Amino acid sequence: MEIVLQFFPSLALCALAGVRLFGVFFLLGLLARLDGLGLVAVPPQLAMLGHLVVLFPLGLLAMLELFVDKLSWVDTLWDGCFTLPRPLGGMALGALLAWPAGGSMIGVCAVLGGLLALAAHAGKAGARIHLRDSGHMASTPVVSLAEDLFVIAAAFAFLQHRLLALALSGGVLMLALLMVKDVAQTLVGCRQRLVGRVPLPRGPA
Repeated sequence: MEIVLQFFPSLALCALAGVRLFGVFFLLGLLARLDGLGLVAVPPQLAMLGHLVVLFPLGLLAMLELFVDKLSWVDTLWDGCFTLPRPLGGMALGALLAWPAGGSMIGVCAVLGGLLALAAHAGKAGARIHLRDSGHMASTPVVSLAEDLFVIAAAFAFLQHRLLALALSGGVLMLALLMVKDVAQTLVGCRQRLVGRVPLPRGPA
């Protein structure tokens, strides 16, 4: 139980990586460099993210991520391209958070971190596809901004309240996994509509 309370709550941060990959790493690095702004206790194993050689490129990528995510259609393409990198980022963050434990705990937390990031990514991508198909593309910047604010607020909450983070990480995983079926159906529907618009080649007369 002690191990669960020590490392697993921090894995909630991995779920946020499924929404804003570079933004989460940049925020954690910035908090590590500024000692949590005196508001939160940042795990010491994240100190490496606060080095300028790491923090500067993360900041550039985070700004690019914030900009691209607010463009209709481009955000969907961006989500598609990051279907693999976001879970990998969640795995890396999970392994980094569990690094002091060593041994098999690093692997366990890496897998759980990747699953949380994948689940959050599936929920985000599915919501964006549903938003586009329902004809509300104009609200994409508003939804994206809401996601930005949620990620920042959630990161602070997860670092301050470990039991809350533990509960929410489990809830996010379960909820997002339930959405995977809807996301898959939506993607299949999009593919069928796309194929239907492409004329099939005719054989020889």
